[in-house]
Amino acid sequence: SEKALKKQKQWYQRRVRASEEVENALVILLIEKVSQEWPAYQGMLAAEVIQPCQPGAEPGKLGELRLRLIHFLERLQKYNSSQVIKQITYEIPLYEELAILYGRQNEYEKALGLYCHVLKDRAKAEEFCRLYCQKDSTVYYKLLKMYQSPPSLEALRLDKFQLSEPKQDMETAIDILIKHYKYIDVKEALKVLPKDTKLQDVEQFLCAILKDTTRLKRRNLLLKSLHLSDNLQVKSQKMYYQKDKLTVKGEDTCVVCNKRVGDCAFA
Repeated sequence: SEKALKKQKQWYQRRVRASEEVENALVILLIEKVSQEWPAYQGMLAAEVIQPCQPGAEPGKLGELRLRLIHFLERLQKYNSSQVIKQITYEIPLYEELAILYGRQNEYEKALGLYCHVLKDRAKAEEFCRLYCQKDSTVYYKLLKMYQSPPSLEALRLDKFQLSEPKQDMETAIDILIKHYKYIDVKEALKVLPKDTKLQDVEQFLCAILKDTTRLKRRNLLLKSLHLSDNLQVKSQKMYYQKDKLTVKGEDTCVVCNKRVGDCAFA
């Protein structure tokens, strides 16, 4: 009944809210614990006792907590990313966690800016594009532009963090173009390349495009030939079956009911 459906909907909504609250509390608790462990790690860096570590590889409890936090941010589905972002202070550089959260909020340029120019982890930037290319077909183009003509920290709204301004990296940009050209609009990609780009730098990219275009043209020609062949075969069969004629007269008898056909059968 309608009343039962309404109750079921309300129950489901309560479950969703409860799940969101639990996941929010869990993630925020982990951020607080990471924040508590951070000063000791920062002190070791300042004293040059250790070298800077990748997120989650920090010594002691901090590394374990960050690994768990990153894992939950990637796997959990119900937490409110905007609420979680507010818990990350500018003093503690949880950049990978921020990149994951920005991705959840569809702020892809900010996430790629962190992966490319802060974490300097191209592999994670490409993995990010792989995960979100179904939602945003231009995400690989954004990755290309992030290296070719990187926006300022102010444009990315990351200027509150103590970071150096992103720098152009044409070698990586061209490599991205060659590797992921299937997901990038060719015309737009060529437009953003600097005028002094050498042909030899993009030769591999252009050859790959021409090779794919030639392959597609051959495939279409083959399909056209197959369709033409099928059409001719159908016409040949039609002519074969139409060559025999059957004449039915009014005095002929029906083989099913044994009645004379007559004129009424064709009325």
